[in-house]
Amino acid sequence: MGYRTSFDLLHHLAVDADTWIETFANYADTKRNLVAQRPQFPAPLDPLTLSDWVDHSKVLAVGARFQHELGGDLDHTLYGGLRYQREWIPSWTIDSGALPDGPFTTDMDVEYGIDALSVHLDDSFKPGDDWTVEVGGRFEYVPKATGKNETGGATFDYEDDFAVFLPGIGVSWTPRDDWGLFANYFEGFRAPQAWGFGETPDPSNSNLKFERSRAFELGTRWRPSEGTSTAATLWRNEYDDFGVFYTGFYENLGAITAQGLDLEASWAATDGALEGLDLSGSVTFQDSELGSGPSAGNEMPYAWGTKAAWRARYLLGEVWDLSLGGTYVGSSYSDEANTEAENADGNLGRNPSRTLWDSQIGREWEVGTGGLLRVGVGATNLFDEEWFVHSRGGFFGGGKVVGAPLQGFATVSLTINV
Repeated sequence: MGYRTSFDLLHHLAVDADTWIETFANYADTKRNLVAQRPQFPAPLDPLTLSDWVDHSKVLAVGARFQHELGGDLDHTLYGGLRYQREWIPSWTIDSGALPDGPFTTDMDVEYGIDALSVHLDDSFKPGDDWTVEVGGRFEYVPKATGKNETGGATFDYEDDFAVFLPGIGVSWTPRDDWGLFANYFEGFRAPQAWGFGETPDPSNSNLKFERSRAFELGTRWRPSEGTSTAATLWRNEYDDFGVFYTGFYENLGAITAQGLDLEASWAATDGALEGLDLSGSVTFQDSELGSGPSAGNEMPYAWGTKAAWRARYLLGEVWDLSLGGTYVGSSYSDEANTEAENADGNLGRNPSRTLWDSQIGREWEVGTGGLLRVGVGATNLFDEEWFVHSRGGFFGGGKVVGAPLQGFATVSLTINV
């Protein structure tokens, strides 16, 4: 039970034929109330204990971005921007007590917050008729990540900061209009969510590190005909201090190396009886290994070897759209030791592969001047496939977690251009 409200604002200003500037802001406010009969909560280890969880989280982001075409012999185009984001949880409480009527006591009353500032600048230019080069960098600064809990046994009060410069470069070669090659290298980082620093084995002395990564890509794109496109990409990702939430706590797993191949294809009928039909599909093959620690060389937990997705869309009368698609996720291990057999608690073992289908029907209406209303209904896990994963932790504890069954949904969205 709970609510979520949000807004997203964007203003686009065309300064002249060579320059545009955009300013943006978005905000989300979410409150949840979860009640569970689970001994994994910070409460007495008694299955007759009821835990009442209430959290309130907020995210605010504001920023600006621009593009300016410098021209010249190399046809330079600059793209840059800056963004400030604050993510905070002003209140997260867990009250626990004996079934059915208590008394209830507060086991946790936590506040979290993280501020982040990002600045980036990229330069795209053409050293030759068939070549395009993009080079740039991003500076990420987290001046403050804080957390405090003064209630219960796991009290803590911490503050941390982080700063990094992340370069990147991309090169593409298109000797023909329908075919080209590309190569990319870029660095990245990932911070835990606002509550991540406190959810560690020892929150009073957290050594949780921000995750760093390096990504390499080499690929090709081919458009053999109008409406048809294909792509193939070889990639490799290297991670330092990879962050996970496997056991009910945020932890740094260590070095990870992942490499693989992405294949994509799409086809759209452009005329005739099938006009409006769009088919697309993708498949990824990957090999992901632990690069450090006692299990170095083993497969990364929860890292499937094969994943595929497919979808058919049909636009009827330019207002109705029909969609049918699905995903396939290959098997994976649930722990660093790559345990094959399921244990008694259900939190270890090989996670079996699964194939899930979904469908949706939607319709659009023009509203006033520049408004668009869209209503849709659909279903996930269309054929009610039974599936599960071996979970080693999380907010509700570990065990054999059953996947979502057949579910229906409805969506309503309104877009207004002003």
